[in-house]
Amino acid sequence: MISSLSRYRNCLFPLFLIIATFIAYLPAWHGGFVWKDDEFILHNPNLNFWQGLHRIWLETAVQYYPLTYTTFWIEYHFWGMNPLGFHLVNIAFHVLDAILLWRVLLRLNVPGAWLGAAIFALHPINVESVAWIVERKNTLSTFFYLCSILAALRFWLPEEIKTPGSRGSYAPLTNWKFFWLSFGFFVCALFSKTTTIPLPAVILLLVWWKRGRITWRDVGLCIPFVIAGILVGLITHHVERNLGAGGKEFQFSLIDRLLLVSRNFWFYLGKLAWPHPLIFVYPRWTIHAASPFAWLPFLALVLVAIVLWLRRNGPWGRPIFVALAYFAGLLFLMLGFFNIFFFLYSFVSDHFVYLACMGPFALLAAAITLGFHRRPGVVSLGYLITSACLLALLAALTWNQSSAYADAETLWRDTIAKNPDAFLARNNLGDLLIQRGQMDAAIEQYEKSVAIYPDRGVYHNLGNSLLARGRTAEAWQVFQKELQSDPNSASAWADFGNACLQIGRTRDAIQYLQKAWQKAPKDPMISYNLGNAYNQNKQLDVAIQYWQKAVELKPYFPMANNNLANAMIFEHRIPEAIQQWQRALAAQPNMVSAQVNLAWVLATCPDPSLRDGPDALALAERATQLTGADPRVLRVLAAAFAENGQYTDAIAAAQDALRMSRANPGLTASLQSQLKLYQSHQPCRDQSLAIRN
Repeated sequence: MISSLSRYRNCLFPLFLIIATFIAYLPAWHGGFVWKDDEFILHNPNLNFWQGLHRIWLETAVQYYPLTYTTFWIEYHFWGMNPLGFHLVNIAFHVLDAILLWRVLLRLNVPGAWLGAAIFALHPINVESVAWIVERKNTLSTFFYLCSILAALRFWLPEEIKTPGSRGSYAPLTNWKFFWLSFGFFVCALFSKTTTIPLPAVILLLVWWKRGRITWRDVGLCIPFVIAGILVGLITHHVERNLGAGGKEFQFSLIDRLLLVSRNFWFYLGKLAWPHPLIFVYPRWTIHAASPFAWLPFLALVLVAIVLWLRRNGPWGRPIFVALAYFAGLLFLMLGFFNIFFFLYSFVSDHFVYLACMGPFALLAAAITLGFHRRPGVVSLGYLITSACLLALLAALTWNQSSAYADAETLWRDTIAKNPDAFLARNNLGDLLIQRGQMDAAIEQYEKSVAIYPDRGVYHNLGNSLLARGRTAEAWQVFQKELQSDPNSASAWADFGNACLQIGRTRDAIQYLQKAWQKAPKDPMISYNLGNAYNQNKQLDVAIQYWQKAVELKPYFPMANNNLANAMIFEHRIPEAIQQWQRALAAQPNMVSAQVNLAWVLATCPDPSLRDGPDALALAERATQLTGADPRVLRVLAAAFAENGQYTDAIAAAQDALRMSRANPGLTASLQSQLKLYQSHQPCRDQSLAIRN
């Protein structure tokens, strides 16, 4: 009977977690893409085609989390860029993480294992990791991390180990399949996110807790895990070394770092206990080593560590020590010992604590459970009511916090309301307002952002916005400030060059862009803009060289691909032009100019080996859907219909285009001659596309 009840409970609790968590995160279901989601998902060309998997694993140049981006690749091929699917998968992984945590806590005989897992599932501190799509890195890596721990416990702590702190005999380590299973899951966790590197230390910590000691054999068995962590960590460091975690904002003395680490530790612990307010970008505090108050968090941390170590063999000493040691160990990489690019904006972030929070949550659940359970096997009503109220409160807070991730604008406005000095939020809100044509409102946000922190990127945005509004003199002053902030900045010289290009000072543009290119010869955007400048200066041959350089540095660069393709058409290099348009569309599927140009070539090229009627028609139809009634696009659509033998449709499309093109004599004449071909059931052939020897 007891076994049946246990099986029933084991099925019912996961179902409860699934329902409760998905309901708590209901506002995030219909959330959109927010910061970095557009860069790594929405505009990630690797997700669009099969070869993208190769690039994800072997060529990624920004972040090396290949398993995470493989999941995005798979999802893209199921539901495209619909954010709902990505959100639901993130929530599903979070639920799986909670269920796995429950199984780990059961395995370790932690009282109230179910409550610890439920707190983890519903606590609002984890909203940032779950509702922010790109933080799949957290939810996926934690899944493999917990699978690895479960397998490790089966290997290091067999069924005979039941009592915490037991110093008795234990079964020999013979079940090697669990060892290698644990190692395999760990490697998967590393390829999802390298913050799981501390896992071998966690294994030894748990072994010490349950056995009361660790042996050199235990340490030796962890060596493969340590080596794997170091290797993948070095790869990640190599890939991310140029993200910009350097400069005066990251120059801290050893004392500064100790004070920063201790303050961050207590901040995170405080947020677990009182998760209000939760902010996407918290205020970036200043470390004043000369102030006695700055030392209080450090002294408190040292004192607590000493007391817990001295009382480690007491009734609660060891569990508390293990929980807080786990918490500190999993936060080690993010506390401030090492530079992280996000420290430019804030020294703390909710998503940094996703793995670490499990220790304190398990400790809290055990304390509540033992506080109410005076007799073994008896569940009091007070315990159930307290647990239910706590979980309901956490779920409500999670629901509320999830609403902040409805879309990028909501997130940035929520951040600014809670932290008005968040210059990142103001700058990114300005970017959104630019996209909506609200130029003056965007300039206001940029000005407030640069007043808080004179960031070169904000100078760039502000200057270009002023330039677009015709406020050339003010824009020039902004670019000068950008250059003064860092005279060696390639982007500052490039901004001057681009500004000159926009106002028609082509030769000055070339001069400034050349200076930028000399400082950053591997920047594809600078090479691209140099190509534009030379093209505007009627030096097409030189422009082609710089556009080619741009696509060599960044093969899937839609603007450069499209411009280079157009130039290659002019030089009758038709196959190369087709390849460049295909790359442009692989990176930006809705790029109308590339769709139209490629469709025209595939439908009208005199060389039959280069024509492709079905592809031409698909591209032309998509371009028509995106542009509506555009006579130039309808002209291409008519040619594509004709190439496929659909002359009735070709005639109808050409006639529609002809009715709309009366104000354009050249286009009208071209359409009239093409219409005669279609009426006589002949396709159109563009002799200017003939390949010349």
